[in-house]
Amino acid sequence: MSKISTKQYIKSHKIGFIGGLVVTLAPVLAFFVTWKLHFKILYESSAVLSVSLAIFASVPLVLYATNILFVKNKKLYTAAIIGGILYAVSFIFLLAYAMSKLFYIIYEAAPYLVLAFFIAAVLILIFLPKFKHTNAVRIAFAAVIGVVFLFVTIFGVFDLKPLYFNSGAAVFAVEDEYQIAFSTSKNTVGCVQIGDRIFYDSVGGSKRVSTVHKISVPRDLLDSAKSYTVSCRSVIRNRAYLASSGGEIEKSYSFRPVNADDGISIFNFSDNHLLRSGVQRTARYFGDDLDLIVANGDLFNDVSDEFQVTLVYKLLGSISNGSVPIIMTRGNHECVGSKLTSLPSYIASNGDKFYYTVRFGNVLFYVLDLANDMSDLSVVIRTTADFDSYRDAEIEWMKAQPDFASRADDGIDRIVALCHMPYVLSEGKSYEEHAVQLARECERIGVQLLISGHRHMTYVAKDDKTSCPYIIGGKRSDSLDVNETIFASAYTGTAIEIKDDGIYMSFVNSKCETLFSQKVV
Repeated sequence: MSKISTKQYIKSHKIGFIGGLVVTLAPVLAFFVTWKLHFKILYESSAVLSVSLAIFASVPLVLYATNILFVKNKKLYTAAIIGGILYAVSFIFLLAYAMSKLFYIIYEAAPYLVLAFFIAAVLILIFLPKFKHTNAVRIAFAAVIGVVFLFVTIFGVFDLKPLYFNSGAAVFAVEDEYQIAFSTSKNTVGCVQIGDRIFYDSVGGSKRVSTVHKISVPRDLLDSAKSYTVSCRSVIRNRAYLASSGGEIEKSYSFRPVNADDGISIFNFSDNHLLRSGVQRTARYFGDDLDLIVANGDLFNDVSDEFQVTLVYKLLGSISNGSVPIIMTRGNHECVGSKLTSLPSYIASNGDKFYYTVRFGNVLFYVLDLANDMSDLSVVIRTTADFDSYRDAEIEWMKAQPDFASRADDGIDRIVALCHMPYVLSEGKSYEEHAVQLARECERIGVQLLISGHRHMTYVAKDDKTSCPYIIGGKRSDSLDVNETIFASAYTGTAIEIKDDGIYMSFVNSKCETLFSQKVV
């Protein structure tokens, strides 16, 4: 084999040569085509990681070229091909993880992976006569295919998986109500019981059949009762005149309403994009003294499946234990996806709006929403986007809000704005005009502090764009000096304490260490 010239070898293995070249060259091309993404996400997180990827991307091609030019060995050829395929697959999954889309890609790809498995199995069975021990291998493949088919039938077609709560309850605070959200393993109808009153997840008199539920209850009722029970009954079939139900489950929670008499302790986070472990650890900072959670946007990657909603509920339920109120803002990533029009059924909202007020004691929170960070004319969203008119309506709502002087008799002496995208940093953005108007109205009504996310950074500042300081308060890193990492376990959020003598903030990490503290108001 080694005596054959390279030209003769390529000519006699033309198809194999072209196929091998494509497979081994693909990782190198993929790396350099996406080098900007690597630099932004991977290199800034770890230069070693980015450099290692570049080296590994070239290994299959180097092996392949060495084999073609010198060795001409089938085993080395096979190793290069397998290496190229493994690298390409690993590359896709690593980028998906770095972009916080790994869970979603795996979930969405599942049907296609199952289909690919069946096709591969059939092809292998067709060509198995060329191999030894054909009958034994055929039996093994038939058994595996049978098991997969059985699981798909049982869990996919007949939905016979067990009934359980997929997440703990999350209690959103909106205006004068709480919205209690939770998810289940299969389609159910759900309700919340407080004392002897029962509230259903229903629309127009019909209970909603879903794996996710959000149920509104009066704030004063839950504040007084300090406990509630969520209950669900599975729905086996939901057909006209033929709806059938199955088992029922319930879970009770204690509830701790915000007591603002001795101040309010708030944990603020944003931009975790479905990743949970770092935020969960950071949220322990206040321990049992935690009064309020602010989920400040981009908890999702996009709103395309109720599976993503379940992951968000799991995070919120785990850090609140269903006992602590949550204020949630909508981020720009919550403004894309096929399920976007269903978002008001999933997260905190005032009807179909994501701007509203929440008052605790003498503190009034304005929850604001600049929606998508892309123009309505962007080719990416222009088919369905109508965010400009939505922001126009929000500005009109803000103009109708009383100014700070007129609140002298209502006991409010602290006004805090929450907005995922900081309206004070809007230069050149598609929402700049609305952001300027929003800043003007916030100054008029006396906003004393703005808390935002979006930038994947942690800093506090005050400049001539606004009359109040602003906090950018969340990133996946345990250090203020290190850019955001790709790892879910690290996170820095903001601990905020609103007291009689001012508002204090601290950046805290997943080790519950205080990295920086300052009085901001």
